Amino acid sequence: LSNAGTVKVYPNPFAYQTTLEISSSQKMDNAVLKIFDVLGQEVISAFFGADRKVILSKGKLNSGVYFYEVSQKDKIISTGKIAVE
Repeated sequence: LSNAGTVKVYPNPFAYQTTLEISSSQKMDNAVLKIFDVLGQEVISAFFGADRKVILSKGKLNSGVYFYEVSQKDKIISTGKIAVE
């Protein structure tokens, strides 16, 4: 894990939508968010915008725990858990 930045997830757990925000002093061009279910299957992939945020809607996600990975140029910046109510 590089020290490129940290990712804030709020609210977490969430019922309708949550925001993932990268806080970093470095440029975060082309940062990618991947969401995995408990079986390790990738269920969502998205790019961070210029504001370094991704707003994730519950959409088709079932209630439960998911894991996220934020990467840039194949380097993992941050990983963590998200709970969907």
